[in-house]
Amino acid sequence: MVHDNPGRYADAPMLPTAVQSRFEHDPNGALRYVEPVRKPEATEYDSTSLNAGRLRPDGTLEEPRWPMLIAFAIDLLVHAAIGGGVWLTITEYAPDPEQAIPLAITAAVATSFVHRTFIQRITGTTLGKAFFGLRLRYPDGTFPTLWQLIKLWCVGTFTVVVTPLQLFG
Repeated sequence: MVHDNPGRYADAPMLPTAVQSRFEHDPNGALRYVEPVRKPEATEYDSTSLNAGRLRPDGTLEEPRWPMLIAFAIDLLVHAAIGGGVWLTITEYAPDPEQAIPLAITAAVATSFVHRTFIQRITGTTLGKAFFGLRLRYPDGTFPTLWQLIKLWCVGTFTVVVTPLQLFG
């Protein structure tokens, strides 16, 4: 059988070239192992180069559109459900139910922030993305930093709030 990865099994996944380990000849002609190293430019991507996809066996990223939209809707529903639960609890048991709406919105926003920044940084995915096996990563396979996730959350929240205001305002 002929395949494009000599010395490996035909169905073995290939790592992206930015992280492949290899053997090189030293000045004496002997082979020596070279540790896999990420290219320095790999960490200098902007947020537009992030993809939420599955890693294919050849090392490229699959970029599904519909699963991403459904994953976003699942995440949004989780955040809204927690806010709704806070609202129901406050209106049912609190002596002053007028505070229910601001506290419910605060709970939904706080849940969104923690879920899309800290939990996604630790696990590499959100609940909606995990449902489809998706992970947010750069083209070279690296994951975004916490700071990059915070910036993405701020831009996404601004977009989710401002778009309906522009449509109906």
